[in-house]
Amino acid sequence: MARVKVTVVGRAYDLACDDGEESKVAELAAMVDRRANELMASIGSIDERRLFLMVGILLANDLQAAGGPGRAPGLKAGKMSTKDQEAATECLVGAAGQLESLAARIEDA
Repeated sequence: MARVKVTVVGRAYDLACDDGEESKVAELAAMVDRRANELMASIGSIDERRLFLMVGILLANDLQAAGGPGRAPGLKAGKMSTKDQEAATECLVGAAGQLESLAARIEDA
């Protein structure tokens, strides 16, 4: 099991991940960090638990929009394969689990 250090909204987190997945986890954490900072810039101060929930919802919305007919640039209506839909669903479920775990750790801090 590998470890990767990421920073989201100015807080450092030490996360476990599969060996070889460190750069992917860092990339995804950077995406969450960007969305969180954009959200805070638009709505102001917000508690971290609600912030991470809202970021999760925004990212889920992006994922859903990417699978919708003609909604996302570069995707054509009805062209997402069942395999890609299953992979996207698995990704979303995994992200939701990670967000729940992160929220629990923040709550316990």
